[in-house]
Amino acid sequence: MADQRLAILDQAIAQAQQFAGSILGLVQQQLLALAQQATQQLQN
Repeated sequence: MADQRLAILDQAIAQAQQFAGSILGLVQQQLLALAQQATQQLQN
């Protein structure tokens, strides 16, 4: 019973890490795009 709970917990943690990773990836892409826009505006 406890083993089953641990397995479920491990799975939940793995999914949460995956989710957090994908969110961070999206944020990073947005920041990169903003930085590129700012650089272009400064050059104009």
